[in-house]
Amino acid sequence: MKKLIIIALVLFSGFSAMAQSYSLKNGGFENGNLIKGVKNAAEGNDWYWQADQNKVPGSAIELSTTEKNKGKNSLKMAASGEILARYNVGIVKRLGILSKINYTLTFWAKSNIEVKLNCNYDGFIIKDGISTKTGTPGDVIKITGNNKWEKYTLQLKGKLFSGGGNWDFTQPINLNLGLEKQTLSDNLELYIDDLELLD
Repeated sequence: MKKLIIIALVLFSGFSAMAQSYSLKNGGFENGNLIKGVKNAAEGNDWYWQADQNKVPGSAIELSTTEKNKGKNSLKMAASGEILARYNVGIVKRLGILSKINYTLTFWAKSNIEVKLNCNYDGFIIKDGISTKTGTPGDVIKITGNNKWEKYTLQLKGKLFSGGGNWDFTQPINLNLGLEKQTLSDNLELYIDDLELLD
């Protein structure tokens, strides 16, 4: 009987280890590391941001200490008018080397108007023996504009653009969250907090 219990415990702990989530460092923006520019970001606690005011006048990304779901900070995205591309106003998290990308993204958000957020990966694919940098079309989630904190969940499959190839898991992968192409009905104030990647 003792042997059966020990075997069961070993199997259970093995399954638990396989089901562990990826640890998204500073998912709640508590460390206060928010750096302008997304080109040469390094893996770690930092979040990198871009708000192209030439293409989206009035856009800004900053930490908020007044509006937050938990802790002391959240991320604030502000914009007005028309968003022409998802990378005009967005943030990037360097995830580093992964063994998979099919995670569930959860986060809390609060917005004064309805807005669409695009969540996607970029990294490298191998095609015909060559590793090439690429992004994904991304998955879009609609944030309600009721000005209340709500939890959102999105399955990130990391599907590639048509044309074949496979993810190169020897190269670092990034997680991107950007305002989807859209025309905003008013001046946007979107707050995001407590992001997690779950198995």
